[in-house]
Amino acid sequence: MLIWLLIILNLLICAWDSYASGMLWGINDKKRIWMRVIAGCALTIGFVGMLYTFILIGIVFGLVPETYLLAANVILGLPLISAGIVITVQGWIDTIRNKNFLGGLISIWNTFALIWNIKVWIDSFKAIKEIGIVNLLKTDNDSKAKVVLFLIVAVIMAGLISFGLFMVGKKKSENLIIKTSNK
Repeated sequence: MLIWLLIILNLLICAWDSYASGMLWGINDKKRIWMRVIAGCALTIGFVGMLYTFILIGIVFGLVPETYLLAANVILGLPLISAGIVITVQGWIDTIRNKNFLGGLISIWNTFALIWNIKVWIDSFKAIKEIGIVNLLKTDNDSKAKVVLFLIVAVIMAGLISFGLFMVGKKKSENLIIKTSNK
């Protein structure tokens, strides 16, 4: 039961990250490149988090071997951590500049999430070293096609959902700009 609550919470956070990245992209013109970088980082976190969660769902249902989670940690860890560093640093800058309590809470959350992601990434490298790279992705021949198909579907779903929410957020922000400029 707890795993499903965590999965749902993670999917909601990833959905929000993707949507918010579209909002941020839409309200910032091309001259504000740094804000577009922030939006891209938020979209990266949304996509990677959603993909990781879909892989976890595959493991829960027995569609993907547990060792694939280690591979996902290593492969997805670098973009997640890189984007997380940018988002966390910018969040702290905004919090200090604006003296925003809610922003401070979000920055604290982001800091702990970043530390956790780095720890998991490092631990995954250690675990892969112990298991051996050859044994990491070992499955029987019947399962290989199912696993590959599941992973392809997971990547496509995470991409479509993340990009779709990004576009919804972007459209929403553009509508807000139009409404405020017409007043």
